[in-house]
Amino acid sequence: MVPLRIRPFWQIRLWYAVLLSVCFCSLGLVSAGCGQSDYVRLLIATLKDPDARVRGNAAEALGTTKDPRTVEPLIAALKDPDALVRGNAAGALGTIKDPRAVKPLIAAMRDPDPSVRQVAAEALGTIKDPRAVEPLIAALKDPDALVRGNAAGALGTIKDPRAVEPLIHALKDEDEDSNIRGVTYALGSIGDSRAVELLVASLKDPDVRVRRYTAGALGDIGDPRAVERLIHALKDPDTAVRCNAAGALGKINDPRVVEPLIAALKDPYAMVRGGAAGALGKINDPRVVELLIAALKDPDRSVRHVAAGALGKINDPRAHTAESR
Repeated sequence: MVPLRIRPFWQIRLWYAVLLSVCFCSLGLVSAGCGQSDYVRLLIATLKDPDARVRGNAAEALGTTKDPRTVEPLIAALKDPDALVRGNAAGALGTIKDPRAVKPLIAAMRDPDPSVRQVAAEALGTIKDPRAVEPLIAALKDPDALVRGNAAGALGTIKDPRAVEPLIHALKDEDEDSNIRGVTYALGSIGDSRAVELLVASLKDPDVRVRRYTAGALGDIGDPRAVERLIHALKDPDTAVRCNAAGALGKINDPRVVEPLIAALKDPYAMVRGGAAGALGKINDPRVVELLIAALKDPDRSVRHVAAGALGKINDPRAHTAESR
């Protein structure tokens, strides 16, 4: 027998109010065209419910409506006494992406609860307003690791060059794995050449996590100054570093990368061989065709799959013949 599941009263109260609104509209008991309008008004009113969980759910639901009328009430909810409500309001404002929310969300970056600051940082990245850059830079030194990570991600989304040097310093200081990835992603996403020298040096970092994410970021920037160090990284003891280095070299249009990538097709690990095959498919060099054809017989299916896709990108009759086999 399946046990009866009892919903908490605060959920029942919120759903009942919304259901009444929908029913009244469908039965014609209120004016035509009420649907979305009445639903939004009801949710806005519910932001003042005595139960914090009801208010939090209402804030979250308002974000899904993307109705501009909800912006001011959600901004007011950023000052709710409950952190859950404030966080949900911040998330909803990020979903709506209204510029009126930028200053209040910047203020929310100073909220005493780290969960609110986390959501506010993410919301500012979603809105992509340049006014958020300096507060997000300051948040790179937040005591909470998730706030720092979300701030780095937001800066990478906004892509403002003012963030490059602070992100470079953050990469030197960061300990959290996810944040190292976030900072290197942000630097790669911004694509500023000032980051290249530090990232190239970071390929020698004793922390394998830094080397892994740095290789990917250098590929995103695509600066030829990184080629020699990325070639050297194809011999890194860590498999993921070698794979990421191969992928990065494939994004840099430089003739020096061909021979090292060809050698990487013989790496003992399939992940690296696949990365090398995919990278070679982006390079217009006749030497790679026969080698990719040979990779179609690799013992690992994933490598064969990547090699076939790479051959499809090369404008060479031999490649098309191999694909049709």
